[in-house]
Amino acid sequence: MDALVLTLSRFLNVLIVVIVALFAYLIVIILVKRFITVLSSRLPIIRGTTISDPRIKGVITLFLTLARWVLGLCALFIVLNEFNVNIGPLIAGAGVVGIALSFAAQSILKDVGSGITILIGDQFRPGDVIIVNGIQGVVEHVSLMKTIIRDKQILYTIPNGQISTVGVVQSPSQNARGTRHH
Repeated sequence: MDALVLTLSRFLNVLIVVIVALFAYLIVIILVKRFITVLSSRLPIIRGTTISDPRIKGVITLFLTLARWVLGLCALFIVLNEFNVNIGPLIAGAGVVGIALSFAAQSILKDVGSGITILIGDQFRPGDVIIVNGIQGVVEHVSLMKTIIRDKQILYTIPNGQISTVGVVQSPSQNARGTRHH
């Protein structure tokens, strides 16, 4: 009888942890979307953009993926602790793995950080003629990780972390005063 009560108690606790994690994720979704909405109404560089804008969608996806991983790992550790698994070594191991991954993913993180700056800062868009790393061409695509430009018939893929200086030669999305139309 005691084993049955203990099993049901653990099952209920696991169910509560899963429900709380899902509820927390829904709150994160609401907060991220509200933050982006408020930000887009207050910052001149992204004023007029909506959540459906591909640049904003990329940033939202990044934040929501990070939140999903953090909440999932926290829920996993709580569930394992419920079944008397010593999570101390797991947390220490996760810290060591996190440090190793951060060194391994340093260039990826640099690309994503630069990509966020490019997208939110509206530095250039597809259709703009730019000069990057000595290459002049038309921007075909901009994402969190890379920028693709075409110079005549050659297609260049440039990791955003390697972009240090950008010259916008011609921008169809700018008027004569140099400000963007939204």
